[in-house]
Amino acid sequence: MATICESKIALIVFRRQTCSIVACSSVFHRKSSHLSYYHQTSKEPLTYQTISQMVSAAVTKYGNREALVDCTQGVRLTFEEANKRAENFALGLLELGFKPNDRIGIWGPNSVQWYIASLAASKAGLIIVDINPGYQSPELVYCIQAVKLKGIIMDETFKTQHYLNILNQAVLDLTNSGPNTPVKSATLPYFTHVIVNSSQKHDGVYRFQDIEHEYSNKKHHSSLLDIDKQCQADDGCLIQFTSVRFHFIL
Repeated sequence: MATICESKIALIVFRRQTCSIVACSSVFHRKSSHLSYYHQTSKEPLTYQTISQMVSAAVTKYGNREALVDCTQGVRLTFEEANKRAENFALGLLELGFKPNDRIGIWGPNSVQWYIASLAASKAGLIIVDINPGYQSPELVYCIQAVKLKGIIMDETFKTQHYLNILNQAVLDLTNSGPNTPVKSATLPYFTHVIVNSSQKHDGVYRFQDIEHEYSNKKHHSSLLDIDKQCQADDGCLIQFTSVRFHFIL
């Protein structure tokens, strides 16, 4: 696990491994380069599984039990429903051309879409880049350049901010492309896809609901299975952008 700080931005890199850690007061020193591995005497062994594998296990175990309750949006999802939506969205991302280890940003507050997108990215073997929802264009540019984002999933607005306007200021003129088409930037050639949680169609962006439903091509189902087999618990999983003052590492 590594932390890199510049100006008011912290870059926190997470590994794909999931585990249960029991509090321990002992001080230890690690010489291994596998920074995702934490060793201590405990009754609870580490679980060497990826997030996708853990989700599949939870679906098998809990199935029809509620996994998500969003009171603001009025949405309730069982483990099976959440997994199905995440799988459909992952298929949509593969249809757009995303490949394992590509970086995809998620920019916005907590929401059902944020939850589904995170699970979907894990299923597709992508590295999630969580971006502080309060960022303005200078911070956004830094994030995109620092990790070479291929695309971003975001809300249309947050509080007083209009994310599309901020993205236009930071990166490019989205109106150069029509709805549901990749964007082109001379300065950021690797940044090609913008996905927005919106009921309206906008130039230069894909709608979240369209990726989940219309772009969910079943021909990529075998690819998802292959990705699940190939991903390892020590592979990169998450890059967390936040402020230096309020950053955290899990």
